[in-house]
Amino acid sequence: SIKNEESTSGQGLELNESERDVKRRRKEPFVLFGSSFPKDREYTQVCRNINQIKICMETGRTVILLNLENLYESLYDLLNQYYIFLGNSRYVDLGLQTHRVKCRVDNEFKLILIAEKETVYKTFPTPLINRLEKHFVLTETILLDWQKEVLKELKTWVEKFCTITEWNENFRTQDAFVGFQHDTPASVIFQVTKQLRDELNVYQDKDLADKTSEVFKHSCYLLLQMANPDALIRLQRTALADQQKRLCQVYFSEQYHDSIIRFLQHHIENDFEGNGVLIQVTTHSNLLSISEQKE
Repeated sequence: SIKNEESTSGQGLELNESERDVKRRRKEPFVLFGSSFPKDREYTQVCRNINQIKICMETGRTVILLNLENLYESLYDLLNQYYIFLGNSRYVDLGLQTHRVKCRVDNEFKLILIAEKETVYKTFPTPLINRLEKHFVLTETILLDWQKEVLKELKTWVEKFCTITEWNENFRTQDAFVGFQHDTPASVIFQVTKQLRDELNVYQDKDLADKTSEVFKHSCYLLLQMANPDALIRLQRTALADQQKRLCQVYFSEQYHDSIIRFLQHHIENDFEGNGVLIQVTTHSNLLSISEQKE
């Protein structure tokens, strides 16, 4: 840290600020995503991921792994905390197959694996599960009391949205909302609360306790982003028939479901803050060729 009390140019302050930025980036968790795409499973990409983990181990930066089961074999000794101590430093073997090197492990380093409960039970080896400190996390558990009240209201709205009152057809919630899971409504409320907090320059979620109706409305509209078009047509046979016109107006006119180009343009112009935009697009179009699907 550089101190220059007599400086009037602000250079000392700028150096202090830049140093704090570097320290902050070191402490921010480093997230590694994996996928089943062929290039993400190549040997070179696996080596690149291991090298990134190695750097975080040495600097004490927390690593979060998501969908990277092909790396766990390389991290066997690390997950087992099989350390070798030399002086005040810890070292562990890291590598691929028979090629392994000893890497220093900072005392503040943490490794977090994120996986669905079903994936853990069905695909994770028992020894791996036994090595890990396990936590079952639901978004609902971190909501405040007023958010939980909104959650009850939102779940009721979702049930009405999906329940046909005059037909014998049994439509599931997933038939109306693509990718809907048990924890989806809570996650939506959490995201909407964060967006409103940023818009209103509010620092804590509890300061939005008087905005429950606004949080509920925006949560419904966010869920509409996941809805199938035919679910909007079926609304006339549900308990939300009186809301069909308004919801269709939002879905077909205010949101962007007909063109991925318009959709991306909208989010880049409105949500882009320099750190990228994380979006999952679900489509009935064929994105992978037959040969890629087999791989």
